[in-house]
Parts: sequence; structure tokens; C-alpha cells
Amino acid sequence: MKTKNLTSDQALHCAGIFNNYFEKFGRIDEYMRDQKLSQIENVPTALPGMGLESTIYSNFDMSPKDMEFEILEPDNETYDTLLNMTSSHTNMSSVPGKNLKIAVKEKNTNQWVGFIRCGSPVINMKPRNELLTHVPELVSFNKTSIMGFVIVPTQPFGFNYLGGKLLAAICCSHTIREKLNKKYGMNLSLFETTSLYGNSKSSSQYDGMKPYLRYKGLTDSDFIPLIHGKPFHDLATFIDSAVGKLVKDDASSRKLKLTTAIIGLIKRSFDYSLISLSELPDRLLGYDLSLSTPLRLEFILKFI
Repeated sequence: MKTKNLTSDQALHCAGIFNNYFEKFGRIDEYMRDQKLSQIENVPTALPGMGLESTIYSNFDMSPKDMEFEILEPDNETYDTLLNMTSSHTNMSSVPGKNLKIAVKEKNTNQWVGFIRCGSPVINMKPRNELLTHVPELVSFNKTSIMGFVIVPTQPFGFNYLGGKLLAAICCSHTIREKLNKKYGMNLSLFETTSLYGNSKSSSQYDGMKPYLRYKGLTDSDFIPLIHGKPFHDLATFIDSAVGKLVKDDASSRKLKLTTAIIGLIKRSFDYSLISLSELPDRLLGYDLSLSTPLRLEFILKFI
């Protein structure tokens, strides 16, 4: 069935919602910081010394040689809450595909020092394809490869003790490999990850990790930043009333698919012959190249 288009006025209204939402952001880290602040508003407040924040590493008189670490799999609620309190990026609680959530604890203090989440690798990535000389056959690749989506040390443990490198080394260990092999029946042969801010930062926590992790290039990044909160709800409701449902309610990654469909609908619906350039939003749909930042891809081909 052919999809109904918006009127030009409706398309202009929807484009304005995107534009108004994104006009306050000039860089991807500004966008991510705003999403993070919205996310932590929902973290429950506890009495001093009674909340989960008291379980985050805070003993900075201890020498690294006196530390002893254990690798644990806490329950989802504990993991998600601690990660949201620690990381600078927004985090997904429900993730399709493979999903291994690891937390690392310093045993002497009984406090958390970092968090790891491994998941199914992204489908296509330019520097990986160049390394392998071709686009891999995806079924086999998914059985032998994993991506580190979260490698986050608590702070200032990460800065003072190179905690990010500790977690990255754990990702490259047989301990993690064996956990994934057992959980998913894999024969894990390759671990990959990307740095959070790509080429917008001069350095990465993975620098100096050779031969365990090696930098393999920048991704071609053209991901769609998403609108969140009330603006997204209002936009989705408006579109639903104007043209009906664009994406099924039970679709996977529904918000991303719906955003993509809405953008396509808006572009198809503009009648540029009837709308003067002065009527169009300054940045049509609010998307700017500075919000699309290539990521550094790091590889491990041999586990330690």
C-alpha cells in the first residue's frame, strides 16, 4: 500500500520540530551530554552513605600492587544504575542480540572499579572490511566476533590508575572469551571496539594497548541522532494522526526505524516549488555534519 504523504505545511511543521530540537547542539558530545543529563534525572536519591554510589571505588591511598580484582555479572538493575551514575554517555537497558554485562570489583575494598558490556558486532564497518579484505559473511562472523560497547572505568579510578586500560585488557582475556563461548556457543576469535568520541578527541584510552588492541582506522559515521522526550512523543503522535503508523509497535529498534521513516516522509512531502527558501528551517531536519563523528576502531585478534 502506498504511503500517504504529508501536506507541505505539515512537512514544514515536522522539520521545524527537528530543527528546534537540534539547534542547541554544535557537536556530538554536546548532544550526548544533554541526553545523559536527562537520563540521570531518574536515578533514585538515597541517604548519604546508603546508596549505590558508596560502592564505587573511593580509596585512593591504595597502591595498584595491593589491589585484587574479580570479574562479576551483577543483576541488570544494579549494573544499569551503576553504569548510568558513572558513564558520560547514555546507556541502553534492553539490547537486541548478544549481551554480556560485566562489572569489575576491587576485592579488598569491595568496591566497583569499572563496567563492560559486550554485544553482537555492528553489521558493516569500513576499517574492519578493509582489514579482512572483504565484507564478512554475517552468520559466521556473528558466531566468532564480539564488540565492546561499554568499557567504562569509575572515576577518578580510571584517570589515576589507568582503569580504562585495565578494562580493555580484561576484554581481551580468555576469561571474557570463555564466558561468551559458554553463554552463546561461540568460537570467539575477534574482539573489536570503538572510542566514544572518535576523531573529535586527540587521544583514546586504547592508546598504548599494543599488541592487545590495535587501531585500525575511522568508521564512516552517518548515524541519525534521535530526538528524545516530549518533542519525540509529540512528533510521533502528529505523524500517527496525519498518515497512520509508519512502524509496527513491536518492531525491533522501533525508535530508530520510526525516526528514519519520518525523515524520509518529510523529504518526500516537501513541494519545493511552492515553498520559498526563506520558509525552510535553517538546517533542514536539524542534522549537521558536526553531529556525525567517525569513530576509532580498535581490534584484538589474539586473546591473552
